[in-house]
Amino acid sequence: MGRSLIFLFLFMLSVCFSVKAQIRFPEGNYRTFQKEAKKSNSSYLVFFYTDWCKHCRFIIDSTFTDAKVKAAMERDYLLTAINMDKQKTWGRVYNIKSFPAIILFDPRGHELARVRGSVTREEMLDFLGSASQSPVR
Repeated sequence: MGRSLIFLFLFMLSVCFSVKAQIRFPEGNYRTFQKEAKKSNSSYLVFFYTDWCKHCRFIIDSTFTDAKVKAAMERDYLLTAINMDKQKTWGRVYNIKSFPAIILFDPRGHELARVRGSVTREEMLDFLGSASQSPVR
């Protein structure tokens, strides 16, 4: 019995440490989110995705679980996600033709930069670095 408990404890411990921390993208009313960003004078990042998109899944499972990517995104931007299967209007507003798409906005809602497709850790860090140096329009 004692060995079983020790084994179970070690197994649970290994599971806990093997789970990667993902970036939390709250979903909700996008207009309210925009108002909050403007009020707090914060730039923001919007992740446009679909449930069926394999490239979206790659970014969620790989790129967004990277500690450096997660730290840079959460430190510098407010974050939200829009499921394009449920909120198609925003795809037309922002001319989203393929998934995934990631757009950075200034606090007033002006687009600063965008990236599309299956983005690796390095590409995302480059994107965040270059976007943070873009002049606000």
